Amino acid sequence: MTAVRTGTGKLALPLAYYPEKSENNSGILLHGDSEELLGRLVESHASSVRFVFLDPPYNTGNPELLYPDSFDRTDWVLMLKRCFLACRPLLSSRASIAVTIDDREMPYLRIMMDHIFGESSMVACVAYERSGSAGLGQAGVILNTKEYVLIYSLDRSSLHDVGSEKPVDRAIMKRYNKILRSPGRRELIEEFESRSGNHVRLYRHEGCLIEPVSLRDFESRREEIGSVYHDNFELIFRSQNVQKENTFQNEIIARLDKKSFYSVDYVPRRGRYRGQEKTLYYFNGELCAWLKDSASVRGGELVKRNKLTDIWTHADIPKADLANEGGVTFPRSKKPEHLLHRLISMTTDPGDLVLDYFAGSGTSCAVAHKMGRRYIGIEKGDFFESILVQRMKHVVEGDPTGVSRLAGFTGGGVFAYSLSPA
Repeated sequence: MTAVRTGTGKLALPLAYYPEKSENNSGILLHGDSEELLGRLVESHASSVRFVFLDPPYNTGNPELLYPDSFDRTDWVLMLKRCFLACRPLLSSRASIAVTIDDREMPYLRIMMDHIFGESSMVACVAYERSGSAGLGQAGVILNTKEYVLIYSLDRSSLHDVGSEKPVDRAIMKRYNKILRSPGRRELIEEFESRSGNHVRLYRHEGCLIEPVSLRDFESRREEIGSVYHDNFELIFRSQNVQKENTFQNEIIARLDKKSFYSVDYVPRRGRYRGQEKTLYYFNGELCAWLKDSASVRGGELVKRNKLTDIWTHADIPKADLANEGGVTFPRSKKPEHLLHRLISMTTDPGDLVLDYFAGSGTSCAVAHKMGRRYIGIEKGDFFESILVQRMKHVVEGDPTGVSRLAGFTGGGVFAYSLSPA
């Protein structure tokens, strides 16, 4: 892995290294004003950053936090705007940025980011479940349990489709409950140009054999049924209606006998499979969806992959042990490592550079280190050494909390940090 460059150009700060000085340091932690330090990083790190994560002050007015969080709104907006502009020269052409925020300032933040990074760069406004409703003690009819993650990307094609996963259970099996034992013999019955301009070849299948999967007495037959799905993984499907808005699919279905099995060959003119010949199947007038297209076999277990939505729940982002993550205390402000793991997985590759100039308790730096990414963390708070640096020492020593197991991390690496504020 290429080390994060330290002590070069205008950065030139007194640094310490942990556990010892190395040319292969994973990251650097800087103590001081974000806007000033971002400007000083341009000489050595221009166009180098692949992902920026920010958990800025939410402007809650809460005096009990470890950092100032009460600003005139205009001052708050200008503070973030200046830092965004100072950060812009550091971004690579494929960079992404994710910022967490709550209801108070989200609309103003979004307008600002649209202006600076471009409205077309907006990927998602994610509603992230910060806490459950139990024990909140809030007044009112509707309890506030969410925060937002605003995600922007300068190159959407560089984002990874990380999705979410769950074991194939009875509910999934109930939907995917047909096995195509034999497609039979297919006969070309029509060729036509669709209204969308695709050349389509339509085939009817004679002598096909489709068997239902019985889920009767599921609990007592769980192992037997699991073997059926495992052994026939490539052949299991479900049939589904298509949306009325999908004119291409409805144009095909209108030509089908509703009690037969068909297939279609065509070359999509746009989308993920543009220019590649695709074969689709239809049963009883409905489109066939194959389990293999959204699931995989991993360690003998069937796992279903689901596309990410813009609502991330507790089930998506575990945070039961949040208070203990990293071995440091950061009341009411620490972000869960699983949130950063998802974002970093989506936006970077191993060895890429992650930047956080409101580093706080160091969640982003800790997760970047565990995932084999380089990182720069900037924090001006008095807790820089007692919390941020201390957490990263725990990481190097093999901190087992958070995403360590998920990332396969058991310790190691080197980081540098400021000995005095810039």
